Amino acid sequence: MTTTKERMEQIAESLQPFTFGKVQDAVTMMLKAKRVGLTLEDLVEYTDWVVGIRQAEIDVDRSRANLKLTAWLKHGPKCPHCGQPLSVRALPPKGKANVKGYASQFFCQSGNCTYEEFSMTPREVIVGNVYRAAENARGR
Repeated sequence: MTTTKERMEQIAESLQPFTFGKVQDAVTMMLKAKRVGLTLEDLVEYTDWVVGIRQAEIDVDRSRANLKLTAWLKHGPKCPHCGQPLSVRALPPKGKANVKGYASQFFCQSGNCTYEEFSMTPREVIVGNVYRAAENARGR
């Protein structure tokens, strides 16, 4: 027969991955769930449902990102030296780091190619134009 102290030590060891505050939250939640007629199975089903919704949102976001990448690769500007798609980044406002006040920079990241070009057009406008071109090409 185990003593109360031994039993509490066993419980503490079993719950070691969780902080005491998390354990208190779980106990509070279980008591509240019991009062409103929910079972542990109901709570597990609920968490699985929420995880499923979040995974679906992640999948949609990932799908959108893939569409944008595909659009950029097909319709975005190409490097005049090697023909690979150029990347574009926003630049800081005019100042010491950007004396001429360029808004964006195109640059090639393929192999040893060092092509770069500066533009007064903001990155957001460039990207938006590429995505619109891709949508027009798909017939939207």
